[in-house]
Amino acid sequence: MTPLRVRAIRDGLFVAGLAVLALLLVEAWRTASDTTPGEAFDAWIYWSAARGEAASNPVLGGHMAYLYSPAFVQVFGPLLALPFTAFLAAWYALGATALIAVVRWWLPAVVLSGVIVLDVIRGNIETLMAVAIVAGFRWPAAWAFILLTKVTPGVGLMWFVGRREWRSLGIAVGATAAVVLVSFVLAPNLWQQWLGVLASNAGVGSEWEWVVLPLSIRVPIGAALAFLAGRRGWPWLVPVASTIALPALWPVNLTLLVAAIPLLRAAPDGVIGRGALPSDPLRLGMNNRRSNSRLLGPQAPNGPLPGLPSPPS
Repeated sequence: MTPLRVRAIRDGLFVAGLAVLALLLVEAWRTASDTTPGEAFDAWIYWSAARGEAASNPVLGGHMAYLYSPAFVQVFGPLLALPFTAFLAAWYALGATALIAVVRWWLPAVVLSGVIVLDVIRGNIETLMAVAIVAGFRWPAAWAFILLTKVTPGVGLMWFVGRREWRSLGIAVGATAAVVLVSFVLAPNLWQQWLGVLASNAGVGSEWEWVVLPLSIRVPIGAALAFLAGRRGWPWLVPVASTIALPALWPVNLTLLVAAIPLLRAAPDGVIGRGALPSDPLRLGMNNRRSNSRLLGPQAPNGPLPGLPSPPS
């Protein structure tokens, strides 16, 4: 099969996946109104929290439980100020764009999975978290989004500890602290309430019945896996570690694993470069050849390193 035909098939499947995703989101949007969430239960909670209508004493997994930091509502304030249907349309567009940015040409397979699309339909933030994880390898400040929303998946920062990249770790922590400081100045009472919510939900998890390990055990496991990922140069393992450490772990929450897709073919030493993301199949072969040349030196033979996959032709 010629490269031109391969590209045509790839592009056709991508367009088909995009069309199906758009159709499903439009149909879900039509079930909502400015007084009812329709299928977008999580988006409704965020929108209600901006109006002070979420649960006053939220418990993980409980009805109308908003558990993210005040910074989330403040950052997305302009969107949350819209009527719910307008907000939901923008929120769906943002979630779908984040998903496409991460999975790229794997979109048709992702759409067929069902649960990932359901996560977007509900309005959850796993696709935004996936973007933050992938971006966090180049721009560690992106981890602030995770630390100030679902908190415990922030164990992925152990990647930097495993690699002894203290500057990157400091940037991630410093950026989070800066957001907290600004947010606290704007609404100190909300931060006091949120810290109380975190304290009352400490150790509380909401797990699928097949998940036998509680959050108190899953968090250290996730931290250990992220540290191992750093030591071995396995960036794809970081999304796995963060997923294991999610406070609520249900099938739809496995959406966070899509962050592993662009990281599976990172450079052999685990470093994410400044070029195209590894998930771009049209640039993948060129990136792999450059990585092998750096490792082998100017006298390198034409073939790949032993044990590394051959770059696509």
